Amino acid sequence: MDNPSSTPETSIVGASASGSRVVSIYVERKMKILAIPETEFDTVSLMSAATTVAFAIGSFFLNMSMGIVEKQVSITNTPIFLASMAFFIAGVIALVSKRGITKKIKRDSITITT
Repeated sequence: MDNPSSTPETSIVGASASGSRVVSIYVERKMKILAIPETEFDTVSLMSAATTVAFAIGSFFLNMSMGIVEKQVSITNTPIFLASMAFFIAGVIALVSKRGITKKIKRDSITITT
């Protein structure tokens, strides 16, 4: 019978080592942080929500108008199509307004070096 204590021990560090090895890599990241007052933060959040809601409602109405088109009704005469276009325009206006606010915040922010 084999005696477990009589078998030679294998070294993990030697030439017979196998498996994976984890090497730590330390990194540093420098981000530009913008100072945003609460009122501007609320405005940007509101514009983001308004953009999402306007595009969602516009998509819903456009989908409904496409269902009407399948029934051979003219798309340009349907009020549902016109409502969808109005919501898409409102979404674009909200998106442009939000971008204007974020550009103003970036323009007004200054870099502080330490």
